[in-house]
Amino acid sequence: MTARARRLLRVIDVTFPLILLLAFTSWSPVGPERASVTAVHAGAHTLAGTAEGRLFALEDQNQWSETATLAGPVTEIAEGSGETWVRAGDSLYRSGVLVLRDVRSFALSPSNVQVVYAATSNAILFSSDGGTSWSERAGGAMSIDVDAADSAIVWAVRTNGVVEKSTDAGVTWVAMPMGGAVERIDAHPRRSGTAFAIGANGLGFRTTDGQRWTLLYYLTGRLTFDPRRDDHFFAVDSAGRLFHSDDDGDWLDVVHGGPILSLSFSGDGSLLAGFREDGVMRSDDGGNTWSPDRRGLLAAQIHSLAASAGGAVAYAGSVSSMFRTTNRGATWDPVFTLRLLPGPFSAIAIDATDPNRVWIAAGISAWFSGDGGVRFNRLFWAPDREPQTIVDVAIDPLDSRAVYVLMSQSLFRLNTEPLQLTELTPPGGPFETMAVDGGSIWVGGPRLLHSTDGGRTWIDRSPLAAGSITALHAFRGGVVAGTSSGHVIFNGVTAHLGSGAIKDIASDGTTIYVAAGDIYASTDGAHWQNATPLTDVTTLTSGSLRMAGTAGWGVWVGTKRDSRRRAVTPQYPRSTASGFRR
Repeated sequence: MTARARRLLRVIDVTFPLILLLAFTSWSPVGPERASVTAVHAGAHTLAGTAEGRLFALEDQNQWSETATLAGPVTEIAEGSGETWVRAGDSLYRSGVLVLRDVRSFALSPSNVQVVYAATSNAILFSSDGGTSWSERAGGAMSIDVDAADSAIVWAVRTNGVVEKSTDAGVTWVAMPMGGAVERIDAHPRRSGTAFAIGANGLGFRTTDGQRWTLLYYLTGRLTFDPRRDDHFFAVDSAGRLFHSDDDGDWLDVVHGGPILSLSFSGDGSLLAGFREDGVMRSDDGGNTWSPDRRGLLAAQIHSLAASAGGAVAYAGSVSSMFRTTNRGATWDPVFTLRLLPGPFSAIAIDATDPNRVWIAAGISAWFSGDGGVRFNRLFWAPDREPQTIVDVAIDPLDSRAVYVLMSQSLFRLNTEPLQLTELTPPGGPFETMAVDGGSIWVGGPRLLHSTDGGRTWIDRSPLAAGSITALHAFRGGVVAGTSSGHVIFNGVTAHLGSGAIKDIASDGTTIYVAAGDIYASTDGAHWQNATPLTDVTTLTSGSLRMAGTAGWGVWVGTKRDSRRRAVTPQYPRSTASGFRR
């Protein structure tokens, strides 16, 4: 039996009644249509690659369609001789087929589409037949590029930061005289003999004859050359800021603060940029202003998720943006963005009686909104507790004017009317999760701690199952606990759902749902069923709206089906490169 077949047949206990467990088995992606686009390319096709290794193509209807899932973040895309070349992680793909590993850089010759160079840690590889066969040249490199007119002229930045040049397709090499170490080499795509060497601390070098190099100040990042003007290029630095030069690099000006991860010119002369968490954006004024171009681009990393009790409103927190939906995921709007990226957004808490009252947290800060996310005010900030970060927040169900804030080594109760902060830190950190129900506070970490007097005293209720407590959820007057070893404990009963850690636990009042890679369900904590084969689930919502946040696949919503009338067919995320994931 294949691993895929075993996955489809895997169950925990088939004796449990299926009519409840299969109530939410059809899952559909709903957004937000955002992604960290780490590579964008506009050529014969417009392509975008994400930090999760997903490759998208822009279709005729101006919609993004996923074409492949690759092994690692997509960092470079190029097209030549009818082939699409992609570097993802340390692997190089040609039209979706893996051709090389341990690749640190690659380059296609502008003058001969059959010539390809690839730099690895230990060698430079050369192909004269479009990547079908390869010859090995001694010595590794971290960056490589080819002359505009002569495919035998190639520059390489060795691992020690020295630039070398070859005029015989890498057989012999000559070191280039530089005034400092270099990190990257970019050859001009139309000017033979012209190349730019980017060093550290904003220092760079330029050659126009392939021999003599001129020192340039403020040269930084990966260069993108304007197809209409030979002396004009853009650069994106490591912080995501966009620069441009209109004098061959003698001076660079800041155009936009980003954060931009990748850049390309489109056929009509506009700029396409891959933003961190904002997908692909387009600029028609040289990068000063940007408009979204991300329909169908679903690749957001969801770190926190919460829905109102009736399901009318839901919030999803990613690396640097907080999104809100008021129509069960049909559309999402960003309501808050982190400027200094202390995130990711680790926790969300919605008032059970008023969905307009919501708390969100990232880093050492927690913000409150009383108007449904129109305005957020920071009411909690703990710089004296760094490097601790907030791991959970919970509104007191007995007094919605109070919120509990759990940090990795601290616990606080914040009363907002009047504003008062009280520390309730129990012994036994670090902490990972919390649940508050009536007069009970539960805190999980290496131990499971319980307080019934508002945090003044604590009782150790650690279970016997191996692993620390990674998820807690209040249910039917008790608490459901998940551990780092894949155990779930409820009412003294322990079930083992797999070797991975339990990421989150939620419920709809009758059924418990657990995120443990897949989503499992139970009504009693003793008998469990794999409720969906959706993978990479990181967080779940409680209440009537069933949503799942994923690590790089956005938010999915569960659709209720009547299992008494028809069979349920599991739905998998699709990938033309790797088939079913895992």
